[in-house]
Amino acid sequence: MSEVKRHRQPCNLSVRSLHPHPKNPRKDLGDLTELTDSIKKNGIMQNLTVIPGYYDEDAFINDEKEYTVIIGHRRLEAAKAAGLTEVPCRIYENLPENDQIATMLEENMQRNDLTVYEQAQSFQLMLDLGETVDTLSEKTGFAKSTIYHRLNIAKLDPEKLKKKEDDEYFQITIKDLIELEKIEDIKLRNKILDDARDSRDLKWRVQSTVKAEQQKKKEKLVVDALKELGVKPGKDEDRWSYKYKHIGEVDLDELKEGEGLDNGKLKGWLDDDTVQKITDDTVYFTGYGRVYIKNLKEEVEIEDDDDDDETDEEPFYVTRANNSKRYSDIESAMLTRLHEFVCSIISGSIDEIDKKDIPDVIKDIAELMIYTEANISGWELIGYLYEDPENQEEEDEQYEKFEKLPTHQKLLVWLGEELGYGYRMINYDNSYNTEKARDFKKGLEIFERYGWSLTDEEQELVDGTHELYKKEDE
Repeated sequence: MSEVKRHRQPCNLSVRSLHPHPKNPRKDLGDLTELTDSIKKNGIMQNLTVIPGYYDEDAFINDEKEYTVIIGHRRLEAAKAAGLTEVPCRIYENLPENDQIATMLEENMQRNDLTVYEQAQSFQLMLDLGETVDTLSEKTGFAKSTIYHRLNIAKLDPEKLKKKEDDEYFQITIKDLIELEKIEDIKLRNKILDDARDSRDLKWRVQSTVKAEQQKKKEKLVVDALKELGVKPGKDEDRWSYKYKHIGEVDLDELKEGEGLDNGKLKGWLDDDTVQKITDDTVYFTGYGRVYIKNLKEEVEIEDDDDDDETDEEPFYVTRANNSKRYSDIESAMLTRLHEFVCSIISGSIDEIDKKDIPDVIKDIAELMIYTEANISGWELIGYLYEDPENQEEEDEQYEKFEKLPTHQKLLVWLGEELGYGYRMINYDNSYNTEKARDFKKGLEIFERYGWSLTDEEQELVDGTHELYKKEDE
């Protein structure tokens, strides 16, 4: 800090002449009862630190009879409550505003008196006054990485952050807030912070969002390359149309950045056979982490949509045509997220639940297995968890990895497989199946313990309350 002059001896000053610093990082002085009782009994054991003059709104007034508190705001208020008229002070002179804030910040942080957001605001304020991260680090003693993290926190919506800080069930931590830094868009950071139910849910939302942002960038690379080859975007209503024949696709998760067009081919993304099939009638569709390439069929085959099957199960159906496609879109997106969630648990990206809760998870999944008469082989589960192996050695390696998983994680993989393929909520005739939807919800409740959650629209789909459903007589 800047070199300053100090009165040689502490002196007593009238509490009426002392003013709180308007930019004190600590906004809430907390409960002063215990400190007030101590001052009544023992007096003030440590001097306050003050500077001559006071702040009138944003203007600083030089007045040798008035003083501004730098260190000791709680002691001052407790002294007033204890009935003291004077308090012992050390008076600093020529202390620039930046150094005033730095002194208050360091003092409060050493005492762990500041909330995360109060720390963040103070660093941002000093930056606004002309400091740099380097000078901030020198003046406060905090590492540059700490300062960068706090400056990122200062960008968050203060009301949303305070709401989470006050939420005893959330128990937000610095680790949670640093996790949010992975999201570039500040508005999106605030939305995730606001929507998250706890730390685990916040981490999952961040990971999902980061992956979606990465896939969006990769998707643009692929689409731009396809356009270079003359491939046009398909109409959304034709996504599931029988007019088109699937000729290839690009899995965005496997896409290596930096690869692109090479002599008219999508190097590393599509095999030569697919590229050779591209014609003037080729179109592409995007979704679910992939880019699909399709050719217009020479002869359009229309499948008969008549429903000969009868059902005595449920009285409402998914509506036909575009609405049936919309149902498929919502369901596919939901199941893709669920698959990613299961893989994140197995890889350790999602924190495990408390060990004492694991027996309940095993019991609940086992009950579902017995009730549904599950019959899925280990190889099917490996297929759900891992990519298709290219050779026998890789297949054996995957099986070995799966075998080493703890029992409850193997069961979670089974449950993810069943929710993805076994508990389909719609019968073959597009009618809503209450029994399977009930099992589906039971399965999801187990993943909710890990932080999984449905979107509002997905919840309506599972509950059978979505607008896509219509009564039989309609």
